[in-house]
Amino acid sequence: MAIGFKIKQLRENKNLTQEELALDLATSQSHISKIENGSLEKIDFLFMHKVCEYFGVDFNYFMESQVQNNNVKQNHGGVVGNMNGNIFNEKKGNKSKSNDEN
Repeated sequence: MAIGFKIKQLRENKNLTQEELALDLATSQSHISKIENGSLEKIDFLFMHKVCEYFGVDFNYFMESQVQNNNVKQNHGGVVGNMNGNIFNEKKGNKSKSNDEN
C-alpha cells in the first residue's frame, strides 16, 4: 500500500478534508493531493515526521508494505529460500535442499 494512500486513509478516518489537513500541517492542499494520488515522487522526511505526529502513528507504519514491495520487485525469477532450507528456482521450477542439508 502506497504512502499517499495510507495518508488518505488516516485523513478520511478523521473526517478531514485535504484543505483542513494541509492547514494543520502548514502545507498546501495541492501538496496533500499530489501525495495522496501518487504524483509526487519524493516526500520530504520532515513532512512525514509531521504526519506521523499528527496522526499518532510510527514512521514504520508507512514503510512496512514499501519494503515488502521492493523485495518482490527486485526478484525477477531468481532463487527464493524459506525457513526450512528449501530453495526454489522460480525460472526452472526446481526445488532442492540447501547446501547445509546435502
